[in-house]
Amino acid sequence: MDKNQAFFNMVYNDAREAGCNHIQASVCAGQCILESNWGKTLKGNAYFGIKAGKSWTGKTQVFTTHEEVNGKRIKIQDKFRAYDSFTDSVKDYIDLMSRNFPQTWNAKTLKAATDGLGHGKYGRYATDSSYEDKVYRTIKKRSTKVTDERRTLRRGDRGQDVNRLLILLHSKGYYDGPIDGAFGGGTEAAVEHFQRDAGLKADGVVGSQTYEALDGWDKDASTRTMKSVDIIVYTNQQAIRNKRCTKTLEETLEKALIAVYGDGVTARIYSGGQDAKGKGTRRTGSVRHDNGKACDAHIFDKHGNQIIGIELAKLGQYWIAMGYGSCGLEMAGGGIHLDEWTTPPSGGALSWTYKASDAKSYGAEIKRMLLDGRKGIKPKLPKAVVKKAAQKFPTKEVGSGVVIVGLFWYWDNLKADFASLVAWLGF
Repeated sequence: MDKNQAFFNMVYNDAREAGCNHIQASVCAGQCILESNWGKTLKGNAYFGIKAGKSWTGKTQVFTTHEEVNGKRIKIQDKFRAYDSFTDSVKDYIDLMSRNFPQTWNAKTLKAATDGLGHGKYGRYATDSSYEDKVYRTIKKRSTKVTDERRTLRRGDRGQDVNRLLILLHSKGYYDGPIDGAFGGGTEAAVEHFQRDAGLKADGVVGSQTYEALDGWDKDASTRTMKSVDIIVYTNQQAIRNKRCTKTLEETLEKALIAVYGDGVTARIYSGGQDAKGKGTRRTGSVRHDNGKACDAHIFDKHGNQIIGIELAKLGQYWIAMGYGSCGLEMAGGGIHLDEWTTPPSGGALSWTYKASDAKSYGAEIKRMLLDGRKGIKPKLPKAVVKKAAQKFPTKEVGSGVVIVGLFWYWDNLKADFASLVAWLGF
């Protein structure tokens, strides 16, 4: 690769890292080349030749440059914005372009993007009358060599390209988790959410069609939804933890979902069971998921809307208070961890929260709710939901005895005293 192409790629990739789509990153690289002469003639990391106006409070650098006045090229000396690093220069450029050059920043083609440089909110980007054409020709020669560098990404992938995807999803309103270079369940859910909005196959895999749609997407993210008639749905086929959970966990999860939210709710398990250590298979994380004893899931209400925040925490609080096992929430993408570990594995806890939820406005409340669960305190639930749950699990005869399944729900959710309980049983 020649030095000029390497320079173009460096600027392009830094812009992609900062959340730019292909067209934006290409324009960024093209302008950087013209403004800094391939990075050879610059001071103060002023790669984009942005003048330091009255509103600029950062560092400045005075140097000589050329401008076109009345069709003539003249030499001038002016004050420009200066930066501590190349990356800081790119970030400021992106901020300027997104605010002052919307025609460029929202363009669907490279030609439209470069033409937009002559139509900013406060005038042209440069005084050179042929500037837009120069940028376009520079990009056209170099950008095709980086266009196809993006690999197909799916759950389990890691790297800087995953970081760029996360930043891009965040900029479009589909992801609000950590930018950690890991394609996990939260990323998969965000991708599928976008794919449904864009009318694409919602498989959670980011290929050329999804990249292209994301690059040109300028609509607001919809409420994340899912329509299903099943209470528990597995979507972990491509995950490392791709096995089903135990029957006990499935049945307990179903009861808990109905008890907390009523009918129509769905748990979408994106990370289920895995083989125990020592079996020679691929695995990840602690032993909690071994042999199907844990799941990570997204929960959807009867209308198909994802349940997050305080409402999701009610399930976690209930799960712990009932002694079903341990709970962790809220993961990036609104996931919840539930397991059968009533006595946590060595070094583990009965409840915990993730960075994604700690940073939210409701983070402290979620922690309190989980702690209440550990004290045996259950969340307040609507009476209609409680009644429906009791109907779901009626009295059943087994052999010569009677198993009062409905008794559990009545006692747990209505907090009946002993006298009313006796009356309910008809003794």
